[in-house]
Amino acid sequence: MLNKRKANWQAIEQQCKPSRDDVNDPYAFYDLPKSLQVNLVTWCLRYHRQENINHSYTSYTLKHIFSDFTKKYVNNGQFKGAMLIAGFRVHDLESLNWKFNISKSEIRKDLEILKQDKSIIDETRRKIYELSKPENKEIREQLEAETKRIDSIYRQGYNDCLKKYGISEVSNG
Repeated sequence: MLNKRKANWQAIEQQCKPSRDDVNDPYAFYDLPKSLQVNLVTWCLRYHRQENINHSYTSYTLKHIFSDFTKKYVNNGQFKGAMLIAGFRVHDLESLNWKFNISKSEIRKDLEILKQDKSIIDETRRKIYELSKPENKEIREQLEAETKRIDSIYRQGYNDCLKKYGISEVSNG
């Protein structure tokens, strides 16, 4: 397995001219803080490697899923580097957004979780808008209570999701 990963990196070195200023350069992974490197690779390892390349989801989509779940930003290149370290194969090294041999069904599950979270956020915004129209104390109190309630539901769902996938909170540094 280690030789396979080394071969992957050697292929990258031949195909790409590393310029760590490029947000699509997989070597940018090493610019991340160590704690975020560990969390990102752990995140990638959650997914099963399959025989065939998944042409439905690219590195760009996957890095957004990671960022949406963890609330930590990584660029496309940093995500590509993490996927290589996790042992995934790349379909076309010369393409901007890489495709990997990653399970489509697992990505769909993550997208469904994010969709549910988004509906909670949208409902919160709708209620805030509705409740903030009138200028009376009772409505403002309802608004504050409802905002706290929905925020705690969202926070609990986020924490449950992190626990489900064995990812700890990422520190900044």
